[in-house]
Parts: sequence; structure tokens; C-alpha cells
Amino acid sequence: MSNTTISDYHSKAINDYGLSAIWPEKVLIESKVIQDKFTDDIHELEKFPFITIDGEDAKDFDDAIYCSATNDGFHLKVAIADVSHYVKEGSSINKEASKRTTSVYFPQKVVPMLPENLSNELCSLQPNKRRRALCVEIDFDKDGIIHKYQFKRGIIKSSARLTYSQVEKFYSEKYQGLEGPYVDSLESSFHLFKKLLAQREMRGALDFEISEPAINLDKEKKIKSLYQRKRLFSHKLIEELMLAANIVAADFIEKHLDHGVYRVHETPESIKIDRLSQTLKRRGINWHGDIEDIQNLSSFLKKISSRKDVSILNTLVLQSMQRAEYKTKNKGHFGLKFDRYTHFTSPIRRYPDLLVHRMI
Repeated sequence: MSNTTISDYHSKAINDYGLSAIWPEKVLIESKVIQDKFTDDIHELEKFPFITIDGEDAKDFDDAIYCSATNDGFHLKVAIADVSHYVKEGSSINKEASKRTTSVYFPQKVVPMLPENLSNELCSLQPNKRRRALCVEIDFDKDGIIHKYQFKRGIIKSSARLTYSQVEKFYSEKYQGLEGPYVDSLESSFHLFKKLLAQREMRGALDFEISEPAINLDKEKKIKSLYQRKRLFSHKLIEELMLAANIVAADFIEKHLDHGVYRVHETPESIKIDRLSQTLKRRGINWHGDIEDIQNLSSFLKKISSRKDVSILNTLVLQSMQRAEYKTKNKGHFGLKFDRYTHFTSPIRRYPDLLVHRMI
């Protein structure tokens, strides 16, 4: 049996991919002197029982949600860590973050984009602690269609740090097992989520059910086994709510600025579609790859969902897609079927989101 531990794999990956895992001294000095002082006045956003929903081992809580049912539909507040309040352009921290561009998550290790006293403490939306946030408030009608939105800078205090498994259990056990001022908000978010899923299906957005590989370790931190991590209802819940925040952020930028940071996913190239069509034919699937087929790709993914080789087929379709890119001009998002899209919800771990915050 190999004596290689998970830490050895961490070191190899960091070395092989040239990741920055050591902080420059200037960054450490800057980060140590960053502090925050709040007045005793209660900010209007502190009155709402926001919650965070993340994995069991998460420490950098970027986003918190609050949802309520209204006479006209739903009201959603998505509060995002206000990293731009602390990380200023021209600072050593900003320079290093722009080089790293993202946090890298290994099993049991993170190479963060920001120093940990920012990513895990001052910026992280921890429960029962006052934290600065850039909040977007979105009003939906009863069908889950966005009617209006506004951005606010303020202070929140998360009422609970929930995990995906806790929320999954709460939903599957018909709203039993969790208690607190946030329960009504959580229930409302479930109802809004179902409306958003219906809208997603009507748009024809792509949904690749590809399992995420994960690792089991033994007591000595050696790899014991591999398994496929199941995608839960609670994962999809947060994904959809963050999508809503991202599209209104893109809309705001497009309305107010000549250039922005957009997450663009263009229509697949014809040569890749031809290859996909030929590959599928060899598997007994008649898919021509014409314009109508491409626009109805989501229907095709549903049709093949019961096949034993669905995971392979999903991967083949995914490989035929263009890669999503960041662009300064909006060109829409083919996979999500959005006219405009950006990344706004993860500024602790993704540098383009920090740029979007500064623009807003």
C-alpha cells in the first residue's frame, strides 16, 4: 500500500500547476492591519434573518439569503460579502488576488485567493457577527419572473450557518428538524426555487447531471476510496438563487456601463457538433445537430437521462460545448439560456466577482 498522504498530493499539485501558496510579506503586513469598526446603530438589513448554506467544512461564507412570500410573488435578498470595502485597488492584497484569480479547493486544504483573516474571518458572513455586505433585493412575480431589483450596501448579521445536508433533511422531512427565526424564509425560498426551476425548463437551459468525484481518507490521511458526491436539492436551491443575483448584476452593469465583466458562453462550433453527432450515431442515437437540435439540447439530455451510459453521454455533450469565458462585452450565455450573465456572488474566492462589485 502506498505511503503517500493527501498532503503529498497537495504539494505535488501546487508545484505542478505553479499555484501561489505562500503569501508575500507585503500582503501579510497589509492584511494584519485591516480592521473594522461598526457604529452601535442597527442597519436596516440586520433586521432580517439571513442564513448561509454551505458544505460542512466551509469557512469562507460569501453569500447569505433571505426570502419572503408577498402578495405579488416573492421578495429575495441575496447578501454578498463586501470584499471591495477591504481590498482596495492598488493594494498589495489586490495585486496578489489578481494574480491568484481564484481560491483552489483540494480535499482538506484550500489555497485561498485572499489572506485567511479576510477570507475566513472579516469578510466571511459568519453567524451572529456583524458583517459588511453588498445586497441585491429582487422582486419576483408568482411565476418566478423578475420584475425589479436594487443594490444596497449595508451590514447584516447571519442568523444561522446551515449545511447542505441540514437543509436537505429539513426539506425531505417536510420542514421538520430546524428551528429559528429563519424557518419561514427558508420555506419561502423552497417555493421560489420551484418557480425558478420551471422558468429554467421553459428557457431550455442545459442541466448536466455529472457526479462530482470525492475522496475518503483513513486516519493517517491516506486515500482510502473514491466515491461520487450526490447533487442535492439544497445544492440546486442555492445555485438557482445565485443565478438570479448574477443575472441582475449583469443587467445593472449593461445598463450603466459601456464595458463590464460578463460570463459569456457562446453557441457551439459546427465542427464540434458534427463530431458529437457522429459519436452519438455510433451509440445508436439519431441526433443530427442542426439548429433546432442545438436549441433543444436540454430536451435531448432529458431523453437520454434513463440510459445506463448517461454519464458518458453527458460528458460527450459537455465536451462539444464552447468554454465559458470572461468578456468585456455581453454576448449572452448559451448553456443557461440567459441574454446576459456575470459572476457576482463569490468575491472572496473569485477575482472577477470582485471586479463586478467595484463596478456596481
